[in-house]
Order: sequence, then structure tokens, then C-alpha cells
Amino acid sequence: KSETCLDPEKLKADFSFRSESDRSDQLLGSDGNSSPCSDASTSPPPVDERKQQFTLDDLVSQSEYFQTRPSVLKLWKAKDQSLEVDKNLPTGWRMKVYTRKSGRMDIHYITPENMDVKTKFGVMEYMRLSRNYSMAEVERVAEYLRVRSDVK
Repeated sequence: KSETCLDPEKLKADFSFRSESDRSDQLLGSDGNSSPCSDASTSPPPVDERKQQFTLDDLVSQSEYFQTRPSVLKLWKAKDQSLEVDKNLPTGWRMKVYTRKSGRMDIHYITPENMDVKTKFGVMEYMRLSRNYSMAEVERVAEYLRVRSDVK
């Protein structure tokens, strides 16, 4: 007897920034096999409806800014977890400050989704495209960072 776990017609896409290795443990059934099906049907964990999920490719494809500056937006993979919190950035955002030998400081803005945004303009573009922030919040952060909020 063949049992279908998921109906592809009714399946809703849930994009996230997890790696394939992170995802593999979710695809295992409780018995450790690769099938998530079991006698007792389980539903996927609830998704926070207020936060939209998206991928790096989604953001880049919607933004001329990120397309023409591919090094500005990357997945944050640093093992160094000593990130600073700036209360003027949206909740969940952190910063990593690098000081070069010359004394120049580079600031990396780390999103709640663990994306590394290397410019202030990139922060504005990310906030605008993710649609997880109100226009008032985008404008407030733009004023704090001293950049325009209408980056394209």
C-alpha cells in the first residue's frame, strides 16, 4: 500500500537561509529513515505569518543594486559570534566591526536571517525588499545611517 505524505498541489513554499545539511535532519522521520511519513501524521511547524521568508537569490533578482554589487550581500558564515547590537537598527540585527591596519573601519550588518550586508545602502535595499519592515521603520533606519531609503 502506497501512502502520499505531501500533495505538491497544496504545498506552500517556505524559503529560508538554512544550508542543505541543516535541512537534512528535518527530512528524517522519527525512526531516522529518510521518509518523514509515519503512522501518526504530523504537520510542519507553524510559520510566523508576519515575517516573509525569502532566499538570497530572491533578493538579488529583485534588486539592480545587489545585481551590480554582488559582494555586498552574502550569507554570514563567520564562526566569530562576538557581534555588537545597535539599538538603532531593527530588532534582531547585529553588527561586526572590522578595523584595518590603516585604521579604516568596515562595518558588516548581520540580518536576523544571518545575511551579511556590507553597506548602509545595502541595509536599506534589504529592508525594502524583504517587506518585513514598515516604511516608517525603513525611513527611521535610513535617517540613522544617513542614507536615502529609496535605493533601487
